[in-house]
Amino acid sequence: MDSQPAFPTRALFQFLLSLLGLISAWLMALVMLVMGGLSYVSGSALFHTTAEPLLAMGWVFGLLGGVAIPSLWTSGMRLFGREPEPVRLNLVSASLALLLVPLVIVMGAGILQADGALRLFMPFLQIAVVVIPALWLVAYLTRPVQPVRAGRFWGAMNVGVFFSTPLILLVEGLLLVFIGLAVMAFLSTRPEMLQALEDLSSRLLNAGGDPEVILRIYRPILRHPMVLFGTAAIFTVIVPLIEEALKPLAVWLLAGDRLTPVEGFWLGGVCGAGFALVESLFSVLGADATSWIALAVGRIGTTTLHITTAALMGGALAQAWHSRRYERLGWTYLLVVALHGLWNLLALTSGLARVLDPVQPLKEVLALADRLSPVALLVLALALFWILAIERTAVNRAAVSSALVPENSFERKES
Repeated sequence: MDSQPAFPTRALFQFLLSLLGLISAWLMALVMLVMGGLSYVSGSALFHTTAEPLLAMGWVFGLLGGVAIPSLWTSGMRLFGREPEPVRLNLVSASLALLLVPLVIVMGAGILQADGALRLFMPFLQIAVVVIPALWLVAYLTRPVQPVRAGRFWGAMNVGVFFSTPLILLVEGLLLVFIGLAVMAFLSTRPEMLQALEDLSSRLLNAGGDPEVILRIYRPILRHPMVLFGTAAIFTVIVPLIEEALKPLAVWLLAGDRLTPVEGFWLGGVCGAGFALVESLFSVLGADATSWIALAVGRIGTTTLHITTAALMGGALAQAWHSRRYERLGWTYLLVVALHGLWNLLALTSGLARVLDPVQPLKEVLALADRLSPVALLVLALALFWILAIERTAVNRAAVSSALVPENSFERKES
């Protein structure tokens, strides 16, 4: 008797995840667009202010829902026993689109300084400045192994958008709750601190939402060495440890498939691109005329960071499973955590002198760091892309070399 083919469980999981992502994202998009549209046509200046971010979030959720459609289609085909056509990304077209990014940034700066209906086009520029660099990096990442399997490609992208990102936010949120509870438990043993906390709460209620007043209230707390150390530890150590372990989740889900290092490399990078899309899209929505250019350029670097570190981890995971040796995986994990932590530290340092307004000589040190951190971030972004290029070459050379070795060569040597 002929054995029945195994049921495609992973295709079913991918289909359900994509369907859930599509429905939830488009439902949020509909709510945001309707609320934003009603606020805009109301004629009130106050409602006009709230309309723009609502409309922007609506378009972002609409885009994220659209990312689920190819994954839904390819997984559905596999459920019915059909293999979808491979994904072929055109690096030349992606490079031509990348040349438009400076123009998009300049147009965005002009629109943010304007008034009226022209600002309604800003969400499309915000989306473009995030999507185009991510698309180019993914095309560059997968070019040597194209055509790539469509099911795995779109599955990895959707895992990054709809699975890795919520899971990371959940873990980080639970960690913050735990830290908050620990702080409250510590304060409960210090009655004078509890009284100071109550005074702080009453001052915040009387601040009337004024950012300058709120900053003056928080400044003495932010200057405290323990607060500075704790904030730095969270953003430069704990957050990278969590994110770099969970970003290549698509590779973890394929642990039993005997992935080659090159497959793990591009799958991890695509999954990291999905995470970077969500993080960067919602980050640029808060940009104003003064911060738009720096934020847009910075998010390109952040996208490079997430794709590179996730690709390195994906390749290291596949290599460890293939060779059953885990030393390189451990060193790779430490490397990507260090790179991520350094990036966060430089980003955290930028502008810290203006927020804290410390006394001399610390003020001069922070002011110098504030001036140098953009240059340092640019250098680090270029170094990350250099690492990505070197590792891409290495894993593809290894893949070609292994393909040239006959499968039974080792058996002949042992006989």
